[in-house]
Amino acid sequence: MARRLERPRKQYALDQCALYALTSCRKLADLLHWQRSVRDLDRFINSTDNYRVFTLKATGRIVQEPKLLLREMHARIANLLRRVLTPDYLHSGVAGRSYISNARQHALTAPTATLDIRKFYASTKWAHVFRFFNSDMRCAPDVAGLLASISCYQHDHVPTGSCLSQVLAFWTFKPLFDAIHEHCVSRGGLMTLYVDDVTATINNVSHGDIVHIGALVERAGLHWGKEKLFRKGRAKLVTGVIARGRDLEAPNRLHKKLGDGLKSLDILGVGSAEWTKAGRSAIGRAQAISQVDKRRRSMSIAVAKVVDRLSRAGAVVS
Repeated sequence: MARRLERPRKQYALDQCALYALTSCRKLADLLHWQRSVRDLDRFINSTDNYRVFTLKATGRIVQEPKLLLREMHARIANLLRRVLTPDYLHSGVAGRSYISNARQHALTAPTATLDIRKFYASTKWAHVFRFFNSDMRCAPDVAGLLASISCYQHDHVPTGSCLSQVLAFWTFKPLFDAIHEHCVSRGGLMTLYVDDVTATINNVSHGDIVHIGALVERAGLHWGKEKLFRKGRAKLVTGVIARGRDLEAPNRLHKKLGDGLKSLDILGVGSAEWTKAGRSAIGRAQAISQVDKRRRSMSIAVAKVVDRLSRAGAVVS
C-alpha cells in the first residue's frame, strides 16, 4: 500500500552527521561558529534574554522566538539535522514533501485513522533532547547537555518559534514514530507523519488501532488527542486536505475564504492599500486551492488575471 517517494538530495546516515559522537564542548562551539570560550557559551545560554516571547492574537498561541545570535545557532544545528536521511513516512521539513504529499499518501478507498500529539514542542523536554544527543547521537554527556540547553527554551522544552524545533522534536521521538510505523505496516497498511499529525491507512483499521498507537505515544512520555476514524470509501480530512477516493480537494473553509475575499474587492476602493492586500490574499488562496486540486488551476489563473486587470485599471484612474 505504501507509495514510493523521491528522496531529497545531499543526505547521509545519522552517524555521518557532524554532531554525531562529539566528545568535546570546544569542538561543538567551533562547529556552531562560537569564537569565544566555552565558559562564555555557558553564560550566554544561561541568559534570560535570548528569546522574544509573544502571543498570536488569532490563536492565542504563545511563541518563543530565539533572538539573532541564538537563532543562528539553532539554524546551524537544524541544517545539520536536516541533512540526515529521513524515513519515507515523514512529510514535514523534508524537501519535496508537504502537507499535500502527506494527504496524497492516503488518497485511497481504505479507511483511515488520524490523531495528533498534544503540545508536541512544549512536551519535548530538555531531558528528552539530552537523551537523543547522548544516546542516539552518541555525544559525551557534557556535550549532550550543552546541546540540549542551546536547543531548549529556559532549559525546559524546545521553543515554539524556532527553525530547529520541528526537526529536533522528530529526531528526539523517532523511536516512537518508528514503532507506530511498524505497527501499521504489520497490519498491512501505511502511516505518515506531518509535524505532530499521525495518519494511518489500513484496510480494516479500527478504534483499537488508535488506542494502540495512543498507548505507544503515552509510553514515550507524550499525550495524544483529536483522534478521528474515517470509514472505507468516505471522504477524509488529512492535514487540512480532503481525500475523496484518489482525488484531493481543498476544504470548504478555504473556498469560503476565497469567496469572501473576492466579495470584499467589490467593497474596497480599487488601488487602495486594503484592496491590494485583499487582492494578494485572494490570489494566494486561489493558488493554495489549485496546489491541492490540480483541476482548479484554471480558476487560480483566472483570479490572478482579474485582480491584475482591476489593479491596473485602478492605477490608471488614480
